[in-house]
Amino acid sequence: NCCLFPSGVISDTSTVVSASAGTNVTAHCPSDAVLTGCNSYYSSGTYNQILGAFAGAQLAPPQTTAWIATHNQCTAQSRDGTEVLASAQCLQLSSAFNLDCTTKAQYTTKKGFVGCDRGYTIMSCNTLNTLAPPQSIDAYYLDASGHCYVQQDGWKDMYANAICCRLQIPDTSSSSSSSSDSAQQSDDCNSAKITVHCDNTLYAYVQRTHDGAPVLL
Repeated sequence: NCCLFPSGVISDTSTVVSASAGTNVTAHCPSDAVLTGCNSYYSSGTYNQILGAFAGAQLAPPQTTAWIATHNQCTAQSRDGTEVLASAQCLQLSSAFNLDCTTKAQYTTKKGFVGCDRGYTIMSCNTLNTLAPPQSIDAYYLDASGHCYVQQDGWKDMYANAICCRLQIPDTSSSSSSSSDSAQQSDDCNSAKITVHCDNTLYAYVQRTHDGAPVLL
């Protein structure tokens, strides 16, 4: 997602790429940053064999039962004969703020992903395909209405997964914390009413082609 944070919230942004390419590789945001995006990029080998990416310190396929911590980890996978790179998008916040992020997967297709819990904003939309060849990923992105859209050949189900976050101001005087309606794609935190404005149409991962074959997702 492409989001505009209030002034003074973000101290730095970075992208961390896995140390090497392979069929199962990970990238990690540093401990003082927060993972907000996770992607798989083609590196070498046979085209059209990328399986996708997912967040969290978990094995494939990503779990679908509950929202879990991202542990700042992005995993990218491909079939044998193709190597990919994992790419983690990271945000560093000023000490006055906290970005609480979680991740979850759902075995579905098209717009079937359940979306974020109330008070959270969807920051990235990813997918992982576990079906045998010739099934391949066609696209995964946030559509204009904020839904995580995933598609592979024949619109068969795969593991749509997302990172959802809420912006908070650490409250040292009480344990209370307030949030806004995530359907409006904003987060209001405590009495300061901090709002994050996101434009779902600006940040989407779509398929690129080379000689008619998918190269990069």
